[in-house]
Amino acid sequence: MHLTPTEKLRVFLGNSSLIAGLVFCTSGLLALTFLVPAACITDLWFIAQPTTQVAGTVISASPTDYSEGESEDRIWEINYQFRPDGQLRQGHSYSSSQSVQPGSAIQVEYVKDMPSTSRIIGTSTSPFPLWGFIPIVGMLLSGFYLVRQGILYCKQAIAIIADVFVVPAVCEAIKPDRFTNDEGKRGYIARYVYQFSGRTHQYLCEVSASESKTFGKQENLALQRSAPTNAMLVAQLPRLIRNKLQLPVNTIP
Repeated sequence: MHLTPTEKLRVFLGNSSLIAGLVFCTSGLLALTFLVPAACITDLWFIAQPTTQVAGTVISASPTDYSEGESEDRIWEINYQFRPDGQLRQGHSYSSSQSVQPGSAIQVEYVKDMPSTSRIIGTSTSPFPLWGFIPIVGMLLSGFYLVRQGILYCKQAIAIIADVFVVPAVCEAIKPDRFTNDEGKRGYIARYVYQFSGRTHQYLCEVSASESKTFGKQENLALQRSAPTNAMLVAQLPRLIRNKLQLPVNTIP
């Protein structure tokens, strides 16, 4: 039983994990396009290279179009000057503090062998510090993981329906999962046993707390005849594939 290209596309587009992953990835990429122009990787130099401190003076301070925090404090651009090696140099830093006034004495930190890379101590060289990318990176990683899981699920289901055989499977064991879901609730792992071509196979799947009461229950399981270990409960198959099987979900053929 083969799916047409259109039906395969509907299987992928109907997978919630895949769609959620694409939304996460798109949101993360959009956030990157907004933050990258306002961020600067020169902050990494202050971590990787030895630095030196010297006294400096504020030249001017002006508000930017950026803000931070829940209170949306305005981020200020502070221009300053300092003499690291007897030569007058200028730089600019960013901070949400408005207490710095022109003419104020400050401490400037600069990379020892690169005085052109500097910042006022306690500030950043860009409107958004590098740690601001952490939630965005987390969003992208979560998105890529969901996309990967969704693609693997759809490819598995499509491979099964292309060479499908439905057998009864009995839930013989259920145990708590080691991990919790996004809502902080612990799931369960159900172990189903089924037979095909005279051999016994096992199928493991995640179930919720309500589904954990299926111990001893018999359900339909769809497997790939050329690879009988590639199996999935009929109830877990995409709706389009379940409809093509034309089998009630919870009955035994």
